[in-house]
Amino acid sequence: MLLKRIDETLTQGLYDLDGGPAEVEVYLAEPSIGEGIVNWEVVREGVVPPDFLHYNDAADGSNKLNGSWQGLYVSEAALEEAVIYSGSSIYFSDGSPNFGGVAKSAIYLRYSRGFIDWLAGFDSAAAEKLRSEIPAFEALMENRATKKLPTSWHKFKAPPQKWPLIVVCRLSDGRFLVHWLNKDTEGTLPLEALGIDVVHSRELMGFLTAPATSELELIAEEFQTGSGLGRNAFGKEYKLDAIRRSEYLRLMGVAPENTRADVLDLWSKKLQYRRKVAPSPDTSTLIFLPEGELTYSELKEFIDKENEKKNLYFDAKKNGGKSEEEREELKALRPEIIPTPYSATVFLTNLEGSTKKKRIIQQIFPDVSLEYLQVLNAELLQSNLENTVVDYMKAALTGQTGDTPSVYRYWTEVFTRALQRQPISAREVFANFQRFARSQSGEALIDKLGARRYFRVIGKLLRLQHLIMTAREEPAKLLTNEFQQELVRIEQFNLISRGVFGPMSTTVPSGAELIGEAYGLLRDKQKSKLDNFIRQAWAGVPDSEFPIFVRGALAGMLLNELCWSVQQEGRRFSATQGRHPSRLRGRELQNVFNKGIGLLMNLDKEQLFNCRLLPFLKSLEPESRRDSFNSGLISGMTYFEKKSDDNNEVKHD
Repeated sequence: MLLKRIDETLTQGLYDLDGGPAEVEVYLAEPSIGEGIVNWEVVREGVVPPDFLHYNDAADGSNKLNGSWQGLYVSEAALEEAVIYSGSSIYFSDGSPNFGGVAKSAIYLRYSRGFIDWLAGFDSAAAEKLRSEIPAFEALMENRATKKLPTSWHKFKAPPQKWPLIVVCRLSDGRFLVHWLNKDTEGTLPLEALGIDVVHSRELMGFLTAPATSELELIAEEFQTGSGLGRNAFGKEYKLDAIRRSEYLRLMGVAPENTRADVLDLWSKKLQYRRKVAPSPDTSTLIFLPEGELTYSELKEFIDKENEKKNLYFDAKKNGGKSEEEREELKALRPEIIPTPYSATVFLTNLEGSTKKKRIIQQIFPDVSLEYLQVLNAELLQSNLENTVVDYMKAALTGQTGDTPSVYRYWTEVFTRALQRQPISAREVFANFQRFARSQSGEALIDKLGARRYFRVIGKLLRLQHLIMTAREEPAKLLTNEFQQELVRIEQFNLISRGVFGPMSTTVPSGAELIGEAYGLLRDKQKSKLDNFIRQAWAGVPDSEFPIFVRGALAGMLLNELCWSVQQEGRRFSATQGRHPSRLRGRELQNVFNKGIGLLMNLDKEQLFNCRLLPFLKSLEPESRRDSFNSGLISGMTYFEKKSDDNNEVKHD
């Protein structure tokens, strides 16, 4: 499907980028044999026109093209008799050479008998020097029979973003004989300025054979395959020029109308936006192709600005030296909006494999509005939702910090639904709260308020839900300041109209409905605190679990009050009594209350605690064994309120 959409983009005339730069930065790398390794040194650097350079990334699935250079060395054949190929996807990919590939072909050529005999025809001294180095080259071989070089046969750090020209040898006059020049280009000055013997370097390219092509050629191994079980279940070997067109389409997916060169030119300039998702967060990315009248250059400008905005935001986040005002300016930075009608097809992809990478298409999203995409990207940056969700799932699922695919599974569901403007659900966040709690120590969970991360996640998901539903119902509102203010209030649980656990009731249930008669026994301050908690938790817990969650939260608040009252009288008393909070259930929870009240009674201070609630607390013993109750208990033990006078948060303990 990806290849088909690339082909359609070309056919519709939407691809309007130029052919590339007028000049290419190059470097000349010269080899020397060291102890058990080939060393490479950059001896010249400069710029040359791109048409002076050879490029051929013919598919090489059988390793035939790559293997021809090793075959030249083994056969000891003359250059005019040998079949050595002028291209391979192992040597060239994404519009430039792969240093390891072109260097290996050059080193086999350098010490082959055919090349040295040809070199001796015009520079016998250089030829004799190479012959003297052959024993040292032979000593490098991993397999003396096949003349195979080991995996780590060379040592070199290739300069980034530069084109390698490999020096096959240095001639007696000091000039360089280089590999992989375009033999059909006129002009020599840029190459001569680098000290290259242009005439003999181009003559050398004349001995190479162009790989055979056919109408049904392989475009790119990265997103085409004839060997996978999905299309070739029995592993049959095919020659693409000898099979029916229908069989080719079954194996490869599509036969493009445009030339392979045009398809690969677009692919080399693919528009990407990195987004970590399962099952391969390290390699996953979004790829964009234009729809309608949107040209490729316009889409490229949009994606480049989105990537720039993301990079600026994270650079500012890492740079603690920037002032808060500067960080807020970056946070508010928005590129110009592309007109609303424009949209793109978005491919969610990832790479698999190490040597021969395959691009796997996970999902395809047609007709994604660029205006909505921009607003969504801005929201995900400002709310930091991805990291918040993933960190929560890391604690719940693995208890480690690694980016394993499992911790991205839920985030992937959230993101892909948001991209399609579909409502999201937080049920998995609630279902994993107990695992999240047990992954932390009691101190981290309660004293350091780690449990509050649950409602932080829910608040950010509520923001996203509001954005999705507004995009569906009132898209024009997305760009207003009023909408941004609504997002802030929603994250603080002050303006909730759409939940993340299914349809919401329009009325917040009262404390009396949830607690029963015991609500009337609460002191005024306790009622106020519970009512405030209910308003927050109402949007943060599934409806079916909400009543028991609130009763657990009330028990947690009362336990904190009891602990504080005992400590105020100079006695040591812990709300957990050394237990992990997730174990405060049933009789164990009752024992903690009994012990605390007993200490107050011994001090004749039982009036400090609301003892009228003891029958209610006793009645909670059966349901306190349930996870929903314990989750509420932990949340109640870490619940904060804000003072109305200075808006500071105050812990109730």
